[in-house]
Amino acid sequence: CLSIVLSATGYKPDPSLYVEYDLSKDIIPEPVQTQIKKDIFTVKRNGINIKIAKLAKYDITGKVEDIKDFSSNLLSNFFSFTSPNFANYISPRDLALSWGELSLEENNNLISADQYFFNTERRVLFSFSPELISKYGKEYATKHCSNNHVIALDNGLRKELLRIKENDVVRIVGYLVDCKADNGWTWGPSSLVRDDE
Repeated sequence: CLSIVLSATGYKPDPSLYVEYDLSKDIIPEPVQTQIKKDIFTVKRNGINIKIAKLAKYDITGKVEDIKDFSSNLLSNFFSFTSPNFANYISPRDLALSWGELSLEENNNLISADQYFFNTERRVLFSFSPELISKYGKEYATKHCSNNHVIALDNGLRKELLRIKENDVVRIVGYLVDCKADNGWTWGPSSLVRDDE
């Protein structure tokens, strides 16, 4: 799983970050992950201090295969405020993304993603058709998709995140993180590899 922190003051979209892909022919490139010196900052949510450690800088572009929305899910929001699990509060959406050849239009019906919330865990199950596996192999398929728990600490970014739709091509620039609250709640650390299942 990936946790990405996006934060800015008075967020305005940066035109230099926009990318356009024609998925009938363009192959979305691999995510770029850059090692950084560990940096920790604190945010206060629902009266609780949450320390967020930046583990690596991350830049990913992908086709949205599925979205799990936690911003209006009454059950998950109920648990967010009544238990030490604040993931659904600080991270309103998970985006299941694909890139590389998996995201090409010709593969639209050969990959599916089903996201679910169970016992405070946010997961995705990617399914690949036999045709897709025979074209690219299981190893390629599993290394070219991921579930992204997006933490948007700025209201403008949160609004942009909630506008994303299935099949959009999105670019996310931020950090892979580890979260720890002063009441004992933890989330992470983020995966730093592409081949975990």
